[in-house]
Amino acid sequence: MKRKRNWAVMWGSGLGDILVIRPFLMALAENTLYQPLLLTTSRSYIPDVVNALSLNVKVKVFSNSFWGALQMFREAPGISRIYIGPHNTAKTKLLAYVIGAGRILHSTSVKSFIADAIADDIVSFGLSENAIPYGSLPIFKDKSNDNEYEFANSIVVHCGAKALWETTIWPVDKWIQLLSRLNKTNHQILFVG
Repeated sequence: MKRKRNWAVMWGSGLGDILVIRPFLMALAENTLYQPLLLTTSRSYIPDVVNALSLNVKVKVFSNSFWGALQMFREAPGISRIYIGPHNTAKTKLLAYVIGAGRILHSTSVKSFIADAIADDIVSFGLSENAIPYGSLPIFKDKSNDNEYEFANSIVVHCGAKALWETTIWPVDKWIQLLSRLNKTNHQILFVG
């Protein structure tokens, strides 16, 4: 059996960041050639979030400082490919180059919204023939038998968006439509972010 090669995904560490990259990580995890590795900034809760999402992905949390991240990359296992996604920064591009991956992959999609661009990338990189922005549902596996799981009848809405990234700000009319539809359900609605 051939050993899987590491395909890293360098990505942000907010809940919204993880939810938007989820379909890419899922597509990688289903691929028999690659071992997905999520490289993210220093948020200690990210491994727990990845676990709660039932993603079969290794997580490497690195320092927010350039030099701290650089040191971690020097100690990282060999990475054959790294995906830096759409709308990346100069710091991300530089760190990806320093890692020395065989290939640095960035988005070739012309779509504005990050989730749509990532779905296009999944298909264009040959990871899947069909990709849905934000991935398949349910996002969290059914844990209704788990005593610690309190949100079985809930919908969690992460509405955080940084003004820095125009593509993550959802139009107000879309929020109105969503809230109107959610209000008609029998679910508890939780807003986070």
